[in-house]
Amino acid sequence: MYPPLFDIPPSFLLDDASLNPFLLLPIDPVDIQDDPSGSATPDALLPSITLSSPDDPSLDVLPPLPDDTAPADACRGLETSRWDAAARSKHSSACRGRSRLTAQEKLDIVCLYYSAPVSPTGKRSMQQQDLSRRYGKSRAAISKVLRPEYARGVMTAGQGLKASRRAMVLRNIAEEERGRLLALGRSGEGVA
Repeated sequence: MYPPLFDIPPSFLLDDASLNPFLLLPIDPVDIQDDPSGSATPDALLPSITLSSPDDPSLDVLPPLPDDTAPADACRGLETSRWDAAARSKHSSACRGRSRLTAQEKLDIVCLYYSAPVSPTGKRSMQQQDLSRRYGKSRAAISKVLRPEYARGVMTAGQGLKASRRAMVLRNIAEEERGRLLALGRSGEGVA
């Protein structure tokens, strides 16, 4: 005979860990002293929580809000720094030999990528990985330069620099930006 339907959880509950009823069970058993007399009240079973009093001066001291002028460590505090000394040293030595991209290199990257033909699937023949190898930069750095809003800024800032097919590249950047806006479910109208 088949088990009743309510005994078997639906498959979508088993796939999503946050909804899985078996994962919602407590891991550690709760130690509750059995009181044979039954005099234990529900309040006695709950752990006591001490709250700060309203006169507590620690409530008046708030950490500073981050702004553009404050150093990052001042806002976060030294104990929550993202980099420890060893990681900072390793990263610094790895970046020591690398130089920043010049305006002309950024312009070349944007022109190469946005003037490359696009396949029917929407992929460009010039890949970001190829550009990262060519210029000796990480793919994340190349990706940042190729974001439509950044690429448009590179094209407009580099007016005096040598750029091939500037009008076509700007048109392709605008199409890419429109595609991203539509993919996000927003209308491209009214966006400057």
